[in-house]
Amino acid sequence: MIKVPSPSMALNSEDVPGASYRLDNTWYVSRTESPQKICGWIAVVAADYKSRLPGSRFTVVFNSHGYEIMNHGGYGLAMGTGIKRSDIPQFDKLRPHVDEIWFIACQAAYIDTPGGAGDGNLLMSGIAKAAQASVKVSTATQVGDLWLPGGYVDDWEGTVLTYGPGGDVIDVAYN
Repeated sequence: MIKVPSPSMALNSEDVPGASYRLDNTWYVSRTESPQKICGWIAVVAADYKSRLPGSRFTVVFNSHGYEIMNHGGYGLAMGTGIKRSDIPQFDKLRPHVDEIWFIACQAAYIDTPGGAGDGNLLMSGIAKAAQASVKVSTATQVGDLWLPGGYVDDWEGTVLTYGPGGDVIDVAYN
């Protein structure tokens, strides 16, 4: 398990696999929430924390299924009504309030169709650029624990990429 830096916010999808994460702020996102509303609410929560804790870094954790086609990911996230490449502009609402975004979802950064709808690398790079935040995500299937204490998330599985605010990969870890 991994300790999430505070202040932080967890977004758990309605059908989240494994444990629901409990951080400083926790939101159970229903299937009816749009990417516009999700990003808007994150910005409100993060701005509030930053106003009360000047100089702090704010981390957001998305906990959901990744969209897969025939067991290959990279097609987006099953959070709310879905998050795909066409939703990248919504993430500019997070600028300058969010410093780190973690996506804990199966194969979210996987490249199934390079340059196409199934290019998780382009999705994650685009989100990092739009939010001007670092993005941490895996290319592999994630295995969720059934229970975790508050303030923690599951360990990463597979290749974990960290994108810098410019959208470039700045770190690669193999788990």
